[in-house]
Amino acid sequence: TDTDYLGAGTTPTANLVSRSGNVGRFKPYQFAASAISLTPFCSVSTAFNYFSKDFTAAATLTAQNQQLATTQNYAGVFAKLSSAGYSFKARDTVTSTNLTSRMQTSSLSGTWSSGLLTSSASINLARAAAPDGPYSATKVGLVVTDTDSVALRSSDLTFDSDGNGSNDALLYGQSAFYFGRLRLDDAFGPETANLAVSFQVDYWTGSIWSRTTADSCTTIATSAIAYPAGAINVVGNSTVTVGAGSSVGTYTSLAGSAVNFSTGDAGHYFTAPGSGKTGSFSVEVDLSSYAWLRFDWNADGNYSNETTLPTARYTFGTYRGHDRILLWQDASVP
Repeated sequence: TDTDYLGAGTTPTANLVSRSGNVGRFKPYQFAASAISLTPFCSVSTAFNYFSKDFTAAATLTAQNQQLATTQNYAGVFAKLSSAGYSFKARDTVTSTNLTSRMQTSSLSGTWSSGLLTSSASINLARAAAPDGPYSATKVGLVVTDTDSVALRSSDLTFDSDGNGSNDALLYGQSAFYFGRLRLDDAFGPETANLAVSFQVDYWTGSIWSRTTADSCTTIATSAIAYPAGAINVVGNSTVTVGAGSSVGTYTSLAGSAVNFSTGDAGHYFTAPGSGKTGSFSVEVDLSSYAWLRFDWNADGNYSNETTLPTARYTFGTYRGHDRILLWQDASVP
């Protein structure tokens, strides 16, 4: 009664050739996985990720019939595997900690074509409310099920994600996961020498914060680093007035529009302004785009809500003490 019987269409020409739309039901038997990979945020020396920092997991899925041939019609409207059918898993094998509840998906790409899907996911493990870890051997995996309950073939399930003794997921790979933070310290010294600055990436070791020496991958955009004249992505803003002189903020690797860190350190310093040219200035760093490097600097109990580092203060014209003085203390202070 809708004048479009079996999708034949409403025009006389379509009705005359008696051609209907597709009729019936179709689904494959299983999905086979291949070209499986996990690309961590950094793998220069140790493969690791920071909590809340995206990394990439990829795999090719092939829809197969019961004879293991590719069901090439699994595409378009016949492909019933949507993003809702993906479930990412994570478990640390050293501490036997199930981390699946902290898996987050930032993006998922891939389109079925002739029964094949090259899938790429940008995912991360969310930070906990307080620093935890490190998790040094965390396996990351995948479970897929389409709306017809088609799932991965059993031979692809090589990861026991819930630790119950039975493999239940496809294994992408393994990586370490760290709770990280970015730190920029104050500094002072004589105006006749370069002023070394501690600008580094730390991770929580389980008991203390330590520089992430495995990190030669972090980059901070120059647009996020502000000297007194403004963000240093603007030519000239890296030069700071100090008294009657000036100092230039310098980094070991300043490439294009970003400061590159090596073994967790930016190699930051300010050049000496010269004898008699003294003064102070401040530097700020915006962490709006770096959620994985935030810290509870204001001690309010929230480790992720501060979008800027504490303002760092630099002073030229303050000198080191005498070699023979071990301790200098105000006598009025108990």
